Amino acid sequence: MAESGQRLAAVVLAGTLLSGGFGCGDGGTAPIPPPPLSNQIVFSSDRDGNEEIYVMDPDGSNQVRLTNNAVIDATPAVSPDGSRIAFVSFRNGEYDIYAMNADGTGQVNLTNSVGSEDFSPVWSFDGSQIAFSSNRQGSFQPYIMQANGSNQAPFAALAISDLEPAWSADGSRLSFTSNAPGLMGPSILVSNADGSGRVNLTPDLGTNGGPAWSPDGGRIAFVTLRDGTNFFEVYVMNADGTAQTRLTNNVADDYGETWSPDGDRLAFCSDRTGDREIFVMGADGSNPTNLTSNPASDCDAKWVPEQP
Repeated sequence: MAESGQRLAAVVLAGTLLSGGFGCGDGGTAPIPPPPLSNQIVFSSDRDGNEEIYVMDPDGSNQVRLTNNAVIDATPAVSPDGSRIAFVSFRNGEYDIYAMNADGTGQVNLTNSVGSEDFSPVWSFDGSQIAFSSNRQGSFQPYIMQANGSNQAPFAALAISDLEPAWSADGSRLSFTSNAPGLMGPSILVSNADGSGRVNLTPDLGTNGGPAWSPDGGRIAFVTLRDGTNFFEVYVMNADGTAQTRLTNNVADDYGETWSPDGDRLAFCSDRTGDREIFVMGADGSNPTNLTSNPASDCDAKWVPEQP
């Protein structure tokens, strides 16, 4: 179980890896902010030599590069209003959480850590905060900060052994991966937003991780190593842990699932073609389609909510 737990962490971090003020232009007029992203997919790719952040339409068209550095930029996460993208970058010689506008402008280092590393940014349901993982106190544990990088502190609602937090759309609940003492291995837990009422949804059901809430809060997609397979597969379950259903079935790892705004589809990362690509499938696992289809590594997909 320890080996599979380490492999889960490798899979999660394999894909692993705000607040630019508006300056004044001529005449003191503030420039118009770029339009927000809406029903698009942001992802990372090394197609241009190293990992950078890209965006594309849900059918895989119009793939556009947003970052351009000689170092890794990866694991993007988009604010609920589509206006900002948080991501991990190694540009200062260590991994920090950065943020930028939807078009790649206004890139700002939010964590500015010294002698430590920060990974896995996740936006709160209302866009006011960003959760992330940091080893600044020795081992990796969950942290949280304001969207502009202020007030960085351990995430009080979670235990040190909890990772990959995700808020439900209404902000009332958290899902997360936990390897707390007493569990059989990495498990999917849910709790109230303040951390109370913790419930294990996957007791004694293999190695589990990467929970993702459906837009309506009724289902949770996740990855798991169970059923005698040696590969991680995407599953879905009701928010109370019932009806756990396998969606992918390949001699390859499938992981990093993210819901479409209408809850009808899931995008995910797979190495079934021999390299990492981003696929999309129905919420029932039907019609998997390769969106990126190139010799490079494409992963870390996040589907952006549709804006009003």
